[in-house]
Amino acid sequence: MTDGHVVLERVGGAEFVPRVAEAFPGLIASVAVQRPTLDDVFLKLTGRAIRSEAASAADQLRLMARGWGRR
Repeated sequence: MTDGHVVLERVGGAEFVPRVAEAFPGLIASVAVQRPTLDDVFLKLTGRAIRSEAASAADQLRLMARGWGRR
C-alpha cells in the first residue's frame, strides 16, 4: 500500500478488476489499469530507476526524438 493506494501487478489486470470489485463491494473508490512503461520494467528487473542525468547526450537526444514522434 502506498499513500492509501493498493498497487497490484498482474497479467490480465483488466479481467481481474471485476473479481476484485465483487470481493470488496463498496470499499473501492477507483480503479486504474495500465500497461507497464519501459521505466517500470527497468525498475522491476534491476531494482533501480533509470536516471536521465546519467544518460549520454546522444541517449538524451534519442529520448527527446521519441517523445516528439509520439505527438
